[in-house]
Order: sequence, then C-alpha cells, then structure tokens
Amino acid sequence: MEPITATVGTGGSPSSWLFEAVSYGDRSDIMKDLSNAAFPPEVIEIMTTAFEAAVATLPEPVHSVHTSIIAESILRTASTGERDPTVLERTALMELQLARRC
Repeated sequence: MEPITATVGTGGSPSSWLFEAVSYGDRSDIMKDLSNAAFPPEVIEIMTTAFEAAVATLPEPVHSVHTSIIAESILRTASTGERDPTVLERTALMELQLARRC
C-alpha cells in the first residue's frame, strides 16, 4: 500500500481537517520540514483520533489557532515515529498550554 502524501492545504480527503488546520495564519516556517511528509492510511487514522480527542477537551468556543497548534504538534510528533494516539493527544495539549503562556 502506498503512503498518502500529506501537504498543507490539501482538501477532499477524510483527514483534510488536519492539513487545513495547519494552514491557518502564516505558519510556513513551522511546517516547511513537513511539507512533503507521507503517512500511510492507518497512521492518518491514528492522527485523526488524537486530533479529535484533543479538540474535544477544549472549552467552547474552539479557536482555529488552537486547532492549528494541535494539528502541527500531532504531525510533528507522528513524523518522529510516535503511533500511540494518547501520546500524540497529550503532547499536543501540552504544546498548546505552553503556546498560551508565550
């Protein structure tokens, strides 16, 4: 099975939320190393699970900048080989907390 190439701003795929979320604002400096990242479908499912779980913990209203930070963290962490959705979720939420303090 061929990996799916995940690029910022792709649309139409079931996981397009993840890649559209990271296109919010000018964050190209953060995402440049992941612009050609490729993940197999099962990893995209894991990332989707982690993203949805992390966003579900946020208070309403959920801001797009917060979902962007979560998505970036999940992409970055998954690109290092992490496949546990709980670890991806927790890492993203910790990064979001740190980003709020800056």
